[in-house]
Amino acid sequence: MLKKILIIILIFINITIFSIGFDISFYWKSPGRFYSSVYQNIPFFRYLYSKEGAGQEQLYSFLEKNIDKSLKNDVLKFINSDFLFLTNDTLSLENMFWIIPIQDSIKFISNFNGYIITDYNDIEKLIYLIKNLFSYEVEYNNGKYNIKQLNLKFQLIADHIIFYNGKAIDLTEIFGLLDYFNELKLQVTTNVYIHFKNHKFNFFVEPLQEKYIQKYPDTSEGTVTVQYENKNIIFNIDTNFKVLKSTSLKKDYKIFGDSVVYLNIEKKENILNIAKRIFTPDDDYSLNVLRYILESVKNVDSVYISEYFSRKGDGISIIIPGEVNVEKLEEKFSHWNIKSKKLGNYTYYTIYYKNIGDPVYLYLNEKQLIISSNSPSLMKYIIVSSKKISNLGVFKNIDNLENNVLYFWYININSFFEEYIGDSVPGEVLILNSEEDNRFKELIILR
Repeated sequence: MLKKILIIILIFINITIFSIGFDISFYWKSPGRFYSSVYQNIPFFRYLYSKEGAGQEQLYSFLEKNIDKSLKNDVLKFINSDFLFLTNDTLSLENMFWIIPIQDSIKFISNFNGYIITDYNDIEKLIYLIKNLFSYEVEYNNGKYNIKQLNLKFQLIADHIIFYNGKAIDLTEIFGLLDYFNELKLQVTTNVYIHFKNHKFNFFVEPLQEKYIQKYPDTSEGTVTVQYENKNIIFNIDTNFKVLKSTSLKKDYKIFGDSVVYLNIEKKENILNIAKRIFTPDDDYSLNVLRYILESVKNVDSVYISEYFSRKGDGISIIIPGEVNVEKLEEKFSHWNIKSKKLGNYTYYTIYYKNIGDPVYLYLNEKQLIISSNSPSLMKYIIVSSKKISNLGVFKNIDNLENNVLYFWYININSFFEEYIGDSVPGEVLILNSEEDNRFKELIILR
């Protein structure tokens, strides 16, 4: 077990919490125990740890052999201590997802501009660990230590070790931070608690989310919690916001494909902008045809963008729920001499010039319209194998899912790995944005 969590203290070093004169602060409770649970119980992280994945297993094994047996208990004490990080720099949610933990975390530490406080207090054994595990030089000068290669200073004050890379803070401020640390130690119940202000934390990670949702939150202040629970890693992000237009998401709606993005749409033009980037050449005729098709759907307030993972093609679909004027479209396609065919309760058309370009299919019924690159033979399989939202395990942690959902992104990790990498790695990821009581919320679940 030790080899799995030996240097895990470095992995998550870029999350964040409260504020005591700092724009970003983060309190991390017992990172060793947290990552021990993660590596044992979440398939994606087990794969990442293994030699078949990112090869961390072999690396940890090598590191373990370089630690004296008498120090192993102290290593465990260190990585199971609590840590508080304080900075005024801007951080991003993407900083939390590292593929090569040791290298990435050391790079982060060397560039970290702020203070790191831990309740681990055996400074001599920490120095021995730094020298023998990482072969770093530790210099001593007037009660302060310095890791030469990282330009990272540290010292022991009131049974806490404090790391910093700039000018030392005065003792009055240090003792104030230590009081703050001890308050958090008593109050925080999650694995990680974060506070940010002054627009210093970016929590958007998916391109469409950043493009269409970033206008909603003010993000000037907010909190983040991270918790391992029932074989899930759950991120909860809560911020203030400016203006929101929200809709309801139906739990009985079926998820098409292996990856799905849901967007709350204010204007049909947004759907046109999405569709023209995915499917159509940028000429006036094609855009006018696409606009005509979209105008046949009434009461549009949301759109789904679905991807079916395949090496043979992108397998992308744009799914538009709403009241579809089927007769209007049938008349127009008949005028264009495009024949209709049936697929279950859908009528579909092939909308491209013969032998020119990639095929695009239009599937429709009275309740929704789908523009897709998936052929009818593949779409038949996708429709049959689609699950209701309420049946997906990753959604079972969410209360009041149908209320005020602005965006979600769901991906079946196993489908992606099987198609593109050839390995089976069961798992799901969900990112969900919603509005509640004039607060913008983000939920991220990895399982």
